[in-house]
Amino acid sequence: MQQLLFENIFDHIEGRSLMRAEPPEPMPPSEIALAKKWAAKMAGIFTDPLVVPKSPWSEDIPEWLRGEVTIERFIQMKTDPDVEMGTDAEAVVYLLPLSQEAPLTGDFYEIYMYACTKVLRRAGREVPPECAVERLDDYRMGLLNHLKHDIYRSRLKARKGRK
Repeated sequence: MQQLLFENIFDHIEGRSLMRAEPPEPMPPSEIALAKKWAAKMAGIFTDPLVVPKSPWSEDIPEWLRGEVTIERFIQMKTDPDVEMGTDAEAVVYLLPLSQEAPLTGDFYEIYMYACTKVLRRAGREVPPECAVERLDDYRMGLLNHLKHDIYRSRLKARKGRK
């Protein structure tokens, strides 16, 4: 009697018995591939290496900036999971050692300061007004986007190399 009562209660929850639930339908191969890609991207947020140039300064990336890379990767995955591009923080991480080796050229100085401005403000840090770069022209934005694509491709290559 008690068993029958529990079955009747479960039958009324969403119109079926949880005790006798049918196995789930198998996922189509296209959905499996999409789920695997999404899972790899999620894991990559935390496990992909920082992409830095070969430089003696590459080891001097501040810890807070390393954390910003993870945060920006997560935000990017949440807001636009289909984008295949590095983040502003990753661009800063890449350009930082280069800026310590030699002065950056006019275009890359502007790109670096633009990315720094965005990263620092998002992290709640102060940006001196004389250093802030608020916008880039189309040419420089294209260079920044190209750099971010290269960084992302390097991350994927490193991820596939770990398998």
